[in-house]
Amino acid sequence: MLKSWLLFLISICLPVFALNEVQLLSEKDLDAASVIAIGEFKPATDIKKVMGQFRYAAQLRETLLLGLRSAGFTTTDGVDSTRPPDLILEGAFTELDNKGAVTSVGITLSVKSYATKKDILLISNTQSSFGGDFKDQIRSLTDEQGLAIVKYFKERKNAKGAAASQQSSPSFTCKELTSSKMVFCALYAPQIRATANIISVEIQKWTGKRKVPMSKIPYSVDTAFQRIYSQRSSDAPMESLPEPIRSLLKSESIDYCLLLYDFKDRAPGGMKEKTGAPVSVLVPAPGTPGMMMIPGGGGDRLGAANQFTSIYCRLSIFNIDANKSLVSDVLWADKEDCGDEVVQCLVGMIKKSLSEYDEKKKKKVPCWK
Repeated sequence: MLKSWLLFLISICLPVFALNEVQLLSEKDLDAASVIAIGEFKPATDIKKVMGQFRYAAQLRETLLLGLRSAGFTTTDGVDSTRPPDLILEGAFTELDNKGAVTSVGITLSVKSYATKKDILLISNTQSSFGGDFKDQIRSLTDEQGLAIVKYFKERKNAKGAAASQQSSPSFTCKELTSSKMVFCALYAPQIRATANIISVEIQKWTGKRKVPMSKIPYSVDTAFQRIYSQRSSDAPMESLPEPIRSLLKSESIDYCLLLYDFKDRAPGGMKEKTGAPVSVLVPAPGTPGMMMIPGGGGDRLGAANQFTSIYCRLSIFNIDANKSLVSDVLWADKEDCGDEVVQCLVGMIKKSLSEYDEKKKKKVPCWK
């Protein structure tokens, strides 16, 4: 009797987004995989009841595309015929009829071997909240299930001794960085400018407080770089800087550039909605004269902008003389791991990129905390 009550209490306390049904059918194939294609996500059959499914399916696809990339996999949006994947991940929304009481929305997901078409991993959710309308339920699924699936893959990688990050071993020392002139730059698409600027301000706060010898890229160079970046069509990592930018940085006697780019973010319910006229706020930029303009901020608006479910970006550290990327990484911070500190989690990852390998400790040690 006591056991039954304990099981009941555990079941009612389980979070909505728990992966309550996971079947790993081929451990060998999952562990050997390096390339995953994100395939189709089908809507529930009764489109009239479950509104907005295609929008939320697209959001779930992007979460998995970016999140699994940060877990160390190469991911493609659909099957890339030039590089066939090891696995293909597909899913569907499902309607769960509770004997005529309330119909809830769940999700099923399958990971198949691309070569054999056999199932490798099956995940399903039957714990969707009964409160609210179908749109609320799907929002909960896409916000929470996507992050829980990413966490499953990351934890599996870590359990097997594989690093979740694909960051390369740095070919510099902390002493070299300390005696060099460094800058950082955050490149962004127009719709995500506020997010990139929030991260930039947090980096400036850190460099000012810890006296890290790194400043924001000169304004004239930043403007030129943003213009070139706006024409970028690939989402592959940058192996070198555009020659006009390298020449400008070299003329400023800059030795290293920490570059953040390809930002993507999610707020509860999907992309942050932009309502009303855009507002800008002046925010102090530590370590620099004057103020910094943050578009979309202002009073509570700036605070609301920090309510992320996830932030993704690429990071590279360039040697300007050689025009070579010394470190290339994919950064992903989400509320599954970070709680309400998604911004600070991402900034922490950026700090760790400025590390050197310690032979005695057999690990990378940050140059600055």
